[in-house]
Amino acid sequence: MEGIEKRLAPYIDMSHDDLDPDAPQISLNISVDQRLSKTLPFQIKFTLKRAEDGHSNPCIFHWSPNIHGFGATGFVLLHETADGTIEKVEIDHTGLVKLPEEKAPLVVGASNYFLWELAPGSETTFVVILPERFQKVLVPGEKYQLVWPGNEIDEWDWGTIPEHANQELKPRSTDYYSQKPRLILPGGPSISFRAEEESDPWPMRAMRESKIGFAAANLEEEKWRLRQEKKKREQEDQAPILSVTLNCPPEAPGSGIIDVEVKVTYEAMEHDGDQPARPITFHTYPFDVSDSPREGFRLYRHRGGDKWEKYVSPEETQSGFMIVDEPDLEVSPGQHEDFASLQPGESWSTQRRIQGESWTTLPKDTDVGDEFRYRFNGVFVDWWDWGSREEHANTLVKLPCWTAGRVVEPAHNEGRPRLVVPASDTLEFSII
Repeated sequence: MEGIEKRLAPYIDMSHDDLDPDAPQISLNISVDQRLSKTLPFQIKFTLKRAEDGHSNPCIFHWSPNIHGFGATGFVLLHETADGTIEKVEIDHTGLVKLPEEKAPLVVGASNYFLWELAPGSETTFVVILPERFQKVLVPGEKYQLVWPGNEIDEWDWGTIPEHANQELKPRSTDYYSQKPRLILPGGPSISFRAEEESDPWPMRAMRESKIGFAAANLEEEKWRLRQEKKKREQEDQAPILSVTLNCPPEAPGSGIIDVEVKVTYEAMEHDGDQPARPITFHTYPFDVSDSPREGFRLYRHRGGDKWEKYVSPEETQSGFMIVDEPDLEVSPGQHEDFASLQPGESWSTQRRIQGESWTTLPKDTDVGDEFRYRFNGVFVDWWDWGSREEHANTLVKLPCWTAGRVVEPAHNEGRPRLVVPASDTLEFSII
C-alpha cells in the first residue's frame, strides 16, 4: 500500500498492489474547494483518470458515485479525534431507494448515467453532493476524513460506447464466459474537512426541513444565502445616504455669539428584513469646509423683495498660519476625533459659529432687522466605509500633517462608491 497514509491503511480494501496489468489502469481523485456546512450542499469533485497503461484500446465502464461511491461498500467516513487517532463512523445505508440503473441489466445507450469511456491517458471530471446520510451524522467542530477504500468495477469492457450501443454490459462477476481481467479502482484517495455550523441560521430552516427533508432544505438554504450575498453586494455597490439639517434660533443678536447646529443624519436605506442594516464610519472634516465653489456653507443677505445676495466674510477666506511640510499623519478612523460612526437613523452633530464675542462673519454694516439665509451647499465625503468605530480600530488612513484636511491615503477611498451629501434646506434668521 505504497503512498497511503499509515493510519488509513486498515480501511483500504484494494490498493495498487491488487491491479491487474491486463486491465485498464483507472484511478480516482477527489477534492473540495469549500468548507463543510452542516446545512448546505457539500460538493466533492471527482476525477476518473486512465493511465498510459500499455493498452491502445479505449474502454467503457459503469461507475456511479451514488451506487458504487457512496454505497455500502464504498466511501468510509472517519472521525479524527483530538489526540489525532481516527475512528470509523457508521453510516446507515438501509432504506435506500434503488436507482433505475440498479434494477435492470445495463444496456449501453445515450441515456446511461455514469457510463464512462476513457482512452489511454484521458480523464473525466464531475461533481457530486455529499449524501444526506453522511452529512447528517457530522458533529459541528469535529474533523473528518472521507476515504475511498478501493473496489472492483464489475461492469466494463474494451471499446467505445458507440461500438457497444444497444448491447448489455454484463458484470464480469456474473458472466461465466467472460475472459476479462478484474478492473480495480484502487483505494487511498481521501479528503479532510471540519464540520461547521452557520453563524447566522436560516430562519426558515426547521420548518422547511420538516416539510421537504434535509437534502432539499440544504438546497433551499443555499439559494437563500446566495440571495443574501447578492443583496449585500448590491448594498456595498451603493453609497450610504447622509443628509444635513441646520438649526438656530430665528432671531440672532447683533453682537454676541451666533451658533448654527449642523446635524448629519444617516438615512436608513431599504434592506432585506433578514439582513440587518450596517453602521458606517466617515470623515467629518468635509462638514467643516466653510466655502468653496461647489461645497461648504453659504451666507445670503436679504436685499429686498426676492433678492438675496451672497456674502463671503474675509474671516473665512483667511487660512492663517499652518505647517505644511511635515510628513502626513497616520490615524485610525476608529479612534481619531475627526471621524464619526452612525447606525441607520442616527445623527452626528457639530456647531458652526458664525459670530463670536469679538468677531463676526456677518457684514460689518449689519443692522437690527437685517435678514439672512444660511445654507449647507452639499459636500463630497472623502473617506467612508461600512462598519462601526470598533470595527475600524485597526484601520489606518493618512491625513495631512495639519489634520484639518481631506484624507491623503488611501487614494479615492479605495474604490468605494462616491458619497455625495446633498444641500440642506435654507435656514433663515434675523438680527435683533
